[in-house]
Amino acid sequence: MTKGPPIFNLEERLAIASSCKWVDEVIPNVPYIPPVSLIDSLNCSHVAHGDDLALGADGKCCYSELRKVDRLLLVKRTEGISTTDILKRLLNISNDIEQPNETKLNIIDKINQNKLYNSSKRLR
Repeated sequence: MTKGPPIFNLEERLAIASSCKWVDEVIPNVPYIPPVSLIDSLNCSHVAHGDDLALGADGKCCYSELRKVDRLLLVKRTEGISTTDILKRLLNISNDIEQPNETKLNIIDKINQNKLYNSSKRLR
């Protein structure tokens, strides 16, 4: 299973990751699976990754080297939050907008109404 193209460009993703209160520094353009030697040379304590770890061609976890030396931090996925679902909701909202010149304020109102509707559906 592959993911689609990123929603945010690299600069936006760096800004989002950097804004996390537990992040000291974000290093761009490193390999997807950084070797421990690179982590050491950058003076990084850990590598963070979502809990959806990929398997290598050998069927083993791609991050096994980092796991062995206790340098991998896993971030648990939030159940019920999906980029695909968010995009579908935004597309549905944009389809509901009748006039092309509708103001940003009206669009924000529709998004907020949709959020309220979706949160009340979950509570029932």
